[in-house]
Amino acid sequence: LPLENLSHDPEQEYFADGMTEALITELCKVHSLKVISRTSVMQFKGIKKSLREIAQKLRVQGVIEGSVLRAGGRVRITVQLIDTATDTHLWAESYDRDLGDILALHSEVARTITHQVEAALTTQEEQRLVARGSVNPQAYEAYLKGRHFLANAAYSSETSMKARAQFEQAIALDPSYAPSYAGLAMSYYLISNMWAPPTAAMPRAKAAARKALELDEDLGEAHTALGFVLSQYDWEWDAAEKAYQRGIDLNPSSALAHQGYGVFLGVMGRFRESEVELARAEELDPLSDSITALTIEPLYFGRRFNEAEARLKGIIQTNPEIPWARFFLGQTYEGSGRCKLAVEEYETALHMGGLPYWSAVEIGCLHKLGLNEAARRNLVQLQNQAGKTYISSYALAVAHANLGEKDQAFQLLDKACEERSEDLVWLKNDPQMDPLRSDLRFQNLLRRMNFPP
Repeated sequence: LPLENLSHDPEQEYFADGMTEALITELCKVHSLKVISRTSVMQFKGIKKSLREIAQKLRVQGVIEGSVLRAGGRVRITVQLIDTATDTHLWAESYDRDLGDILALHSEVARTITHQVEAALTTQEEQRLVARGSVNPQAYEAYLKGRHFLANAAYSSETSMKARAQFEQAIALDPSYAPSYAGLAMSYYLISNMWAPPTAAMPRAKAAARKALELDEDLGEAHTALGFVLSQYDWEWDAAEKAYQRGIDLNPSSALAHQGYGVFLGVMGRFRESEVELARAEELDPLSDSITALTIEPLYFGRRFNEAEARLKGIIQTNPEIPWARFFLGQTYEGSGRCKLAVEEYETALHMGGLPYWSAVEIGCLHKLGLNEAARRNLVQLQNQAGKTYISSYALAVAHANLGEKDQAFQLLDKACEERSEDLVWLKNDPQMDPLRSDLRFQNLLRRMNFPP
C-alpha cells in the first residue's frame, strides 16, 4: 500500500509514492508472488478502509504498509507485513540509509519480505534482488519525479512532457542508471500514441529502450517498452513477442508487460491467448479502467459480440459513467447488426468525452441507418478537428470505408502506414475494415505491415 509521507510536506509526496513503486517493482521480480500494481494500490492513498476490506477488493492475502521520512540526504523507511485473514503482524522493520544507498535499501527490504512470506526464489531471482551499483541522488530524485508524472501521463500532453523532461534530467545527471532510459522510452511512447504522430516520438522511444538494455539486460521494464515499439511501430512481430516474453519472465507481476503482450496476441489474431494475458493483467491491476477496457478487445476483434455485450453490461451496471464501456457496447451492437442501439451508445460515450476514433466509427453506423446528412456533418467536423490537432489517419480511413468511399479510405490507410498509426495494427482483424477486406489493396497493406499469412 502507499507508504505514508511522514514529512507532511506535499512537495515530498512524489518521493513517498516513488518508494512505494520501487518496492513493488522489486517484488514483481519474484514468480511465486502476485504483487498488485501501483495503479490499483494508489487508489487507497489517504483512504480509511480496513486492511481486510482492501485485501478483499484487491484479492490478496497479505498487505505491506509503512511510512517514509526523508531528511536532507537521509531516508528512513518503516514497513510492516500483515496477514489480513487473521489481522496478524508477521514482521516489521525500520531502515535508515543515505539517499545514495537507496538501491541497496530497496533490494534489502524486498529480499526480507520474500523470506518472511516464504516465497520460493530461483537462483536468478536471488541474484536480481541484489542491488547492482549506485545512483546519483539528484538523478534518482529526477527519476522518481518522472515516474510520478508517467503514472498520470495518459491523461494530458503536459504531464507526458513533464515525465520526459524529468527522465532526461535524470539521464543528464547519471547516464549510467538504466531505469531512467526505460522511463524515457515509455514517456515517448505515450506522447506518440496520444499527442503526436508516431514518427516524431517512436524512434526516440526505441533508442531509449535499447540504451537501457545496453546498461542492464535484465531490466524487465526496458524489454516491455521495446515490445511496445517493435509491435506498434516497427511491425517486427517475432522480435516484439520475444521482448514481451522476456519482460514477463523478468517481471512476472508487471501488469503493463502482460497488458502489452495481451494486446499483441490480439493483434496477431490469437484471441484465446490474448484473453489469458489480459486477464492476468487485470488480476495484477484490478482497479485499472484501461486494463478492464482492453479485456474486451479479444472478444470484439474475435467477433464474439454476445460475450462482449454481456461483459460490458455487467461493467456498466456497476459504473454507468465509464465512456469506453459505452463505446465498446455500441461496437458490439453494431457488430451484431443493431445499429440504432449502437448510435445511442456512441452518442452517450461521446457526450461523456470521447476520442476522435469514436466519432469516426459512429459515422459509419449513421450511414448504415440511412442518416447520411448526419454522417456527412460529423465527417466534416472530424476533418476540421484533424486540421487543428493530431488525429490518426486510420480513424479517418474508418469513416470513409464505412461510407463506401474505398479510394479515400485506402489513401488514408497509406498515410497511416507512413505515420505508423497505432490503431493500424488492428487492420487485419478490425470489423470496421470489412468493407475493404475483399480489395486487393487491403491484402497489399497486410503484406506491407509484415503480417504473417
